[in-house]
Amino acid sequence: MGVWKDKTRKDWRYEFQYRGGRYAGGGHASRREAMSAREERRKEIKESSRLIHQGMGFKEAASAYLDYSERKHAKSTYQYKKLIVKTFLQSQGNLPITDVSPAIISNYLSELKTNALYNARRKDLSALFEWAIKTYKLPISNPCKDVDKMPHPYKIKEIPTEEEILRIIMAAAPGDEQDIIMCCVHLLGRIDEILRLTWQDINFEKRAVTLWTRKRKDGAYEPDDMPMNDDLYYILKKRYDSRTDEKWVFYNEDTGDRYYHRPKMMASICKRAGVDPIGMTKRKIDKGKNK
Repeated sequence: MGVWKDKTRKDWRYEFQYRGGRYAGGGHASRREAMSAREERRKEIKESSRLIHQGMGFKEAASAYLDYSERKHAKSTYQYKKLIVKTFLQSQGNLPITDVSPAIISNYLSELKTNALYNARRKDLSALFEWAIKTYKLPISNPCKDVDKMPHPYKIKEIPTEEEILRIIMAAAPGDEQDIIMCCVHLLGRIDEILRLTWQDINFEKRAVTLWTRKRKDGAYEPDDMPMNDDLYYILKKRYDSRTDEKWVFYNEDTGDRYYHRPKMMASICKRAGVDPIGMTKRKIDKGKNK
């Protein structure tokens, strides 16, 4: 890229790149004229880019980012990002996105109760700005990068003991509840991954189960092939032989579709088993106790 003489057209031409875009022009009588035209065009494009995005509000850019997130991320991730945008707008208002400075980001984060929440919100806002800068070719740097993380202690992840797992299995009601728990245990899967199983994912001949997960860097669903032991074979074969739907392994006859969420199931089973719940289930129970 640069300035050159076109041997066919017998004129001088130029070409350059700016923020991912390619620009070119020709019809110039000399190299100097082509270079001058290139610099003038570059200035015009820079100024045009600045004017286009100078008036773009944070809300406008964030709304476009949420549309992108709704298609790319899991529903819970999208809802969390939506909450962050809402609280940021309530706190700081709909500023021009080019005016959102590190100080403004810091003001918003300083209102949060814990350092863990501070760091999590900072990370998600940073992802929003990176996307907006890349998508709209914004002539700014990511303001979140100049905001330091806060120190906070990392909790060791709680893992139920073998005895607690057995108590949970025994407390689960025969049928869907117990089968879901057993699939989680044997496939090392999350409940939402188990609820997403189809009969096409079950290979009785090869004794294998394809588990679909989106816990990857780009958020796309990817398959994990898991072995099917004798216990899991018996559970799934029994469900297959008595199935009421040709697609879903865990079919909800009340809705005519699969189970998408079982938010109260684990809390109820833990209560029956006398096991102290952990993670999201514990927070839901504690929230309910405060009402």
